Amino acid sequence: MPRSSKRVAVAEDDSPTRRVIALALQADGFDVCEAANGGELLDLVFNRSSDGRFDLIISDVRMPVATGVEVVVALRQIDRTLPVILMTAFGDEKLDDASARLGVRVFHKPFDLDDLRLAARLLT
Repeated sequence: MPRSSKRVAVAEDDSPTRRVIALALQADGFDVCEAANGGELLDLVFNRSSDGRFDLIISDVRMPVATGVEVVVALRQIDRTLPVILMTAFGDEKLDDASARLGVRVFHKPFDLDDLRLAARLLT
């Protein structure tokens, strides 16, 4: 697949899961930056030294330092249109409501990696 100029941040505290997602997206031509927790994701998004420009954020919900929802709330204060996909193994009605209000898509674990890849291509 041809290289893309699309840049994606992937935040997941489970290293093997994060790596599989990152490798799949890289195979699709995305430039992928990885974060091991919500704090690292916030640094990627808001730190000028990393450029901070992303075309898509993919984040686990339950992570150390900051949750995926907390990251999205911070992000939405400066950018209401950046596509975000949240992933969770602990989804509930409260998360679904918050996600709808924040304009993000939720993938419930376990999910089909090809579905996530398709969503990434459609959202960028």
